[in-house]
Amino acid sequence: QGCVDIDIVAVYATDFDLEGIYIDGASGKTAAIVRIHGCRINGNKRHGIFRGQYVENVTITNSTIDANGTAGSAFCGLFLYGSSSDLVSNCVISGSLGPNIWLHTVNQAFFSNVYSLSAGYEDYRFTGGTANICVIGGNVSACSGQSAGTYYHFALGFGDGTDDLPAPIGGTVDMRTTARIVIVGVVVTEGTTTSAGVLKELSQGSDNLIAFCPNEGTYPTITMAGTRSKQFLNPRSGNEGTGTATITAAATSITVTHGLLITPTAAQIQITTTNSPTNDPGNIWVDTITSTQFNINCRNAPGVSTATFSWQVIGI
Repeated sequence: QGCVDIDIVAVYATDFDLEGIYIDGASGKTAAIVRIHGCRINGNKRHGIFRGQYVENVTITNSTIDANGTAGSAFCGLFLYGSSSDLVSNCVISGSLGPNIWLHTVNQAFFSNVYSLSAGYEDYRFTGGTANICVIGGNVSACSGQSAGTYYHFALGFGDGTDDLPAPIGGTVDMRTTARIVIVGVVVTEGTTTSAGVLKELSQGSDNLIAFCPNEGTYPTITMAGTRSKQFLNPRSGNEGTGTATITAAATSITVTHGLLITPTAAQIQITTTNSPTNDPGNIWVDTITSTQFNINCRNAPGVSTATFSWQVIGI
């Protein structure tokens, strides 16, 4: 408590009944500038590393955290609680029976090249007003040992209201809100049990979310429940798309199901003709744009050749 400028280097902590590394202060006795480098935290029965609400400017680099919480618990590989200005870089965090990385009421944290492997629940859980978080690079591979399709790799908010935090914090708190979360270039793979998808925004939602995971298109991706703000999503997971369409010989329109997570504007939809119809189709336009579909129209029926198109939605 009240300590400043602390180095924890090359520590091997294993099989503790509580946390491998526990850092906290007390009201009015803030600890600050804590550097954890080259450590191995293995098999502890609560959180691998716990950073409490009266600690600022914590850097965790080149470390391996393999937590092993009590069965059925929500204990984490890394729990960041309150305060601000954390940096976690070049780390492997695995083996948690709860969420692998949990941020609660945190303001400002940066994760770079963090590998989250075989979490019990989510790889990352952001709750309780956590804001200004950036996750760049690394890997997520969650949900081992849980029912298939139950948990997401990223959870923004948890539950529909209040819930209990695990020890050493405890207590019933509001889990819901998050704001300004950026997730860029994270490689997504599955654990031993398939997850429900990449990211789920729960309850009140997140202001200003940016999510980009480069290989997430092979299984369910993003579920957004919040209505408080505009979400900006990965082009490959919902706000860009391409396809083809055909207006048949006697018709003058075709309905296209775009499959996006946004409702595109007319300006975002580009239509290119790909054949020379028997009859001149005249003007071509789009209308009746919804969250799932849009129509491509022509003034005249194209005749026996039909009229074929390529379409593209350009993201914002």
